[in-house]
Amino acid sequence: MKKFVAAMLVAMMAVLMTAGAMAQGSVSLEQAKQTALERAGVKAGEVRFNKAHQDWDDGRMVYELEFWKGNTEYDVDIDAATGRVRDFDVDHHGHGLFGFFD
Repeated sequence: MKKFVAAMLVAMMAVLMTAGAMAQGSVSLEQAKQTALERAGVKAGEVRFNKAHQDWDDGRMVYELEFWKGNTEYDVDIDAATGRVRDFDVDHHGHGLFGFFD
């Protein structure tokens, strides 16, 4: 009986450790940044990152990335487990008519 309980504890610890690793994701922040830059069609030296962190989105751990190239803002969510782009948004902030409208 003691061997069975010990085996169950070991199995439960393995499951918890695997779940924790999956929650953290297998994709690094640098890999997520590279994926976002490729999706945007820009190079690292051309942009300025304002935001780059992990957060939960719809039950999945994602990297939330925000970066700028000139007057263009990119917001990209990368799945931390798979490395796939989950959301991609581009906003062009121009100076419009007399600088009043973007």
